[in-house]
Amino acid sequence: SLGVLVSSLIKTNENAKTGILVGITMLMCFMSGMMGITMKYIIDKNTGEWIEDIQEDNTVTKGQALAHEWKCPYHNGRMCIEMIKRLSK
Repeated sequence: SLGVLVSSLIKTNENAKTGILVGITMLMCFMSGMMGITMKYIIDKNTGEWIEDIQEDNTVTKGQALAHEWKCPYHNGRMCIEMIKRLSK
């Protein structure tokens, strides 16, 4: 399996291996077209930020902020904390 391959080839800590596996999986999903819908409708083409509120017909709710008091500090801050934690091991 992919996990065994990465584990045997890469000599690093478990968190780094998990990150590598997640990245490879996302790349493979993207390459196979499975993330095409996500990239087409969820990612704002002008800013690169993910869109939070999309209607069933794939239209964006008018007037929504791309970053606000919950989304930006929590999700972006959490991502930074997680990266620092994983890269420092």
